[in-house]
Amino acid sequence: MKNILIIDNSEYLTGANKSIAKFAKALGGSCKFHWAVTKAISQDDLAEIVENDIVRRFRFTEISTKLSAGVLYFPRLIQNSFGLLRMVKEHDIAIVHVNDCYNMCGILLKILNRKIKVVYHVRLLRNSYIGPLYSSFIRVIKRYADAVVCCSNAVSNDVGNLPNKIVIYDSEFFDEAADDALHVHLQPKRIVYVGNILPGKGQDWAIKAFALVQEDFPETKLYFIGKYDHNGVSTNFKKTVDSLIDELGLEGKVIFEGFKANVDDELRRADIVLNLSESESFSMVCLEALKAGVPLIASDCGGPAELFKHMESGWLVPNKDFVAAAVAIRTLANSNEIRLRFSKRGQESARATFDVANNCVQLDALYQKVLNG
Repeated sequence: MKNILIIDNSEYLTGANKSIAKFAKALGGSCKFHWAVTKAISQDDLAEIVENDIVRRFRFTEISTKLSAGVLYFPRLIQNSFGLLRMVKEHDIAIVHVNDCYNMCGILLKILNRKIKVVYHVRLLRNSYIGPLYSSFIRVIKRYADAVVCCSNAVSNDVGNLPNKIVIYDSEFFDEAADDALHVHLQPKRIVYVGNILPGKGQDWAIKAFALVQEDFPETKLYFIGKYDHNGVSTNFKKTVDSLIDELGLEGKVIFEGFKANVDDELRRADIVLNLSESESFSMVCLEALKAGVPLIASDCGGPAELFKHMESGWLVPNKDFVAAAVAIRTLANSNEIRLRFSKRGQESARATFDVANNCVQLDALYQKVLNG
């Protein structure tokens, strides 16, 4: 039984931590997982990803343009790394698995003790919010990490050449039998958009696209499902989105439903799932929609292009092109045949490629390879 420490400093419930949690659950027979998470993540969000594993909270601080964060970053990095080092020794950790490229604690652990095996899971594209620092992070990871996991080929291309690099797709649990609850309503009434309310997540593009088709489908509404935190970044973006709704006369047509514990149930209630993120290294939301058998429209922003085949099992629209997204919504809303095809083939292709029961074998083999040197 290998002891694996997962370091995840996301403050939100994201596709990244949901994905690694699914792998941890699937590998529960051969690995014992321990978690180092940020104190900023809520207990409810943490309960969504961690069941009976050992969890310890840290005051992770990300590099930021804010002076306060910049002053705190390096002292916190050193403090957290020594705390993690104690955790490694206490629980006889075999491998430290850092669940994204911007947390340098794994690197400092390696510097403090070269015997520690460190795996980095890169889940961001070069054009993401850490863009200016991306090359620096990747350069350090290439030097010190024992292995690098990329969650998609898009990420692998951005990371570049590396002998100890592997692509392992984020994955989902699929039931033995096909979902017999697939359905296509004659008149779509519920367009669902899942994502935390943050800049770059695409809710603004979705509102602009919906405004172009709303008069044609007066009974259809756009539902946003995701967390809205009362911090500076989230608050400012929510204000922008609210102003857009007022400007376009969509009051009562765009509904914010907040965080939902069971996203699968919400997706199954949808007639169309929309995801217009500006940068996605993979997109667990898109995979969850495909798994649920719901017709999907997604932006060509990185990972989503690898999840489905355009016009066969989903609709891929150019990034930040709300007019093209509106065309896709209108076409799907008017075509039972296309929506049913997307529903069936999307679910079939997702099951074939992204089943965690199959893909966890790759991660387990990587762990063993790292341990064997």
